[in-house]
Amino acid sequence: MSYVTAQTVWMTPTPSSIQDLLQDFFVIADTPDPEAGNLWADRVFQSDASLVTSQGAISGEQAIRNSRKHAWDAIKSRKHFIRRAYAGGQNAEDIMIHGDMHATIRSTGQEISVPFAARFVVGKDSIGSGKPKLSSYEVWADSAPLASALQQANAK
Repeated sequence: MSYVTAQTVWMTPTPSSIQDLLQDFFVIADTPDPEAGNLWADRVFQSDASLVTSQGAISGEQAIRNSRKHAWDAIKSRKHFIRRAYAGGQNAEDIMIHGDMHATIRSTGQEISVPFAARFVVGKDSIGSGKPKLSSYEVWADSAPLASALQQANAK
């Protein structure tokens, strides 16, 4: 169990393979690895998956591979913590979470905390394989704290 899920309250029964998938998603997102997009495409998402974030919507394997290229340009560190998870569907394949993202701005060292909610949908074809993969991910967050911190950093 990593920092991502160490304090998670699983409000409904959720298979460990799906818990591990969500953990992998955030550990990859929180690691400043130039291969993060490839890791997401290879280990976390189906090839036809879609993602919706504050930066917009993307879909497909190549877009996922390219999605993390500038994720660390302005961020020095980032950690996501899942606080509560609610799974629905016959196989717990539709998951809503809420959590917190803590980040440090690279140029100023300013630390911010942003609460967020997200929906993960596990591809039905991958559930029985023992290696579930996401068919979609959508996140909702108040982007104002991050936007303000980045604006202040750019003003200096």
